[in-house]
Amino acid sequence: MNFQTVKLMIAVLILAAGFSWTGNALAFPSFGNDVNTFCSQTQPFTGDCTLCHTTGSKSDPTSAKSAYKANDLCFFCGGEPQCNTGPTCTDLDKDGFYAEGQACGTMADCDDSNPAINPGAAENCSDGIDNNCNGLIDSQDPAAVGCPAQCTDADNDGFNVDGTAGCGPQDCDDQDAAINPGTAEICGDNIDNDCDGQVDEGCVSSCPDADADGYTDAACGGADCDDAEPLINPGMKDLCGNGIDENCNGLQDDVCAACPGGGAFMVKKARFDFKKGRLDVKGKATVGSSVQIFDAETGSLLASGVPVKGDAWKARIELDEAPARISAKSDAGCQAEQDVTVKGRKDHDEDDPSDDDHGDDRGKDRGKDKGKKQHDD
Repeated sequence: MNFQTVKLMIAVLILAAGFSWTGNALAFPSFGNDVNTFCSQTQPFTGDCTLCHTTGSKSDPTSAKSAYKANDLCFFCGGEPQCNTGPTCTDLDKDGFYAEGQACGTMADCDDSNPAINPGAAENCSDGIDNNCNGLIDSQDPAAVGCPAQCTDADNDGFNVDGTAGCGPQDCDDQDAAINPGTAEICGDNIDNDCDGQVDEGCVSSCPDADADGYTDAACGGADCDDAEPLINPGMKDLCGNGIDENCNGLQDDVCAACPGGGAFMVKKARFDFKKGRLDVKGKATVGSSVQIFDAETGSLLASGVPVKGDAWKARIELDEAPARISAKSDAGCQAEQDVTVKGRKDHDEDDPSDDDHGDDRGKDRGKDKGKKQHDD
């Protein structure tokens, strides 16, 4: 019995079982689908074999597939079974995106049970769900909508440095609570207090800067407490013991060391000459008659009985090594400290002879150096 005869016998058995023809299709009453007997090459497939049916689709092949097995009955299509190797494409929520993704021509649907979740959806910032299937949830996604603004206010002045639409006006100095868009501009301080990009705007243009130090007269709203003296303004450093408020902060000699009975005491200079092995210290004192000098780190006494002449004192101390910092104490109970600077071995500059009382010693040093040089020659 040849193959054609077998196919004919099977067809007769199927027809006898109650199946009927409808045009080019074979009807399967128990399944409710028409199986196409024409079997076009362009018909949808399920991943293993061609299913020739008129009502199925890529997302719904079950009814036709259960109606018959293509491997057994595809002779109705006019020959051997037409098997395919393509993917199964699933879109259970009917949102147009397949769970299989690119293999089916779309980006992958990360939740095929919810039509509101797919690669074409907008990310919602408040639901804790990856709505658009890009792996980012809520505010993690820069494209998310409805997210609250992230604002920064380091100085707690009520204005944020970010300056976005949700954060209000931008704070131009978030380290200073006195500088923000809600502050009034202060004349004469050379600062943009109100963060409008302008300095001292709206100030009286006639406010003078008589000493040309960059600060206008305090009498007309400026910050210069002495507009006749260029060395007195808010940018200067206060000097000790002269009774003058150089930095215009309202305090005189505020950098001086406190003395129990009043007065001023300070170390002006502490320099170690590496080549000569000596430490030169100079200071100022308006009280007391003598000074002691210590290594501030070890407490070792370096010099004592240093006389105060007028309102100044100084000492030259022979040392093998330079201390990092020295401390000076007066017999009036005042105390001050100063870091020691070091003069390098190759630096042959001498101190100004008018600066100290050791002119004779300095002359001797020069003589020794000169004699040594002649001897070397």
